[in-house]
Amino acid sequence: MRDPVAISTGITYDRESIEQWLFSCKKKVSPVTKQPLLGDSDITPNHTLRRLIQAWCTLNASNGIERIPTPKPPINKTQIAKFIKDANKFPETQVKCLETLRSITLEGERNSGCLKATGAVESLVSIIKSYDSSSSEVIKASDEALNILHHIKVSESSLKSIVDIDNEFVESLVQILKNGSYQSRAYAKILLNDVFQVADPIHLISPTPEFC
Repeated sequence: MRDPVAISTGITYDRESIEQWLFSCKKKVSPVTKQPLLGDSDITPNHTLRRLIQAWCTLNASNGIERIPTPKPPINKTQIAKFIKDANKFPETQVKCLETLRSITLEGERNSGCLKATGAVESLVSIIKSYDSSSSEVIKASDEALNILHHIKVSESSLKSIVDIDNEFVESLVQILKNGSYQSRAYAKILLNDVFQVADPIHLISPTPEFC
């Protein structure tokens, strides 16, 4: 156990294990008591146990036991919301903010959930909709936004809502599919396939000839 955390039932788990249970396995109950849980809001660092573990590691250093480092606090929704706001507000730092958000997303399911909970999907879609193959900075921003959108796994209902508003998002994906980098084209194709599974046909009439 490297990063002990307690949940509302009073039982302590290693953070990586309980977060995998909650976010990767999509469980909403305690693994032991089966009591309902409220996601990451129920997770509290157990500092006392962590210090005891670190002290034990120090005492047993002569036996080859390495002291576990003090874990950094996990990213929270407020911090993520600031990166999203800055990405939309300051064009000169947009790509850097998106690169940071991509790194945060790749750290695990919990962070992906935080991004979705803070309205990241709508902001990322807006950036992708502004795709312009003649602007290198816009291309970089769109590539990063598409990368993040792919990894946070947008729900079918969210995708349908996006396409039902207008088909500009689909048209932008088609443009990326035609002009983007190899990786961006791959992500665009996956997203388009997902969109075609959930969208009403009337919203796909315009871009379909180009896509074909």
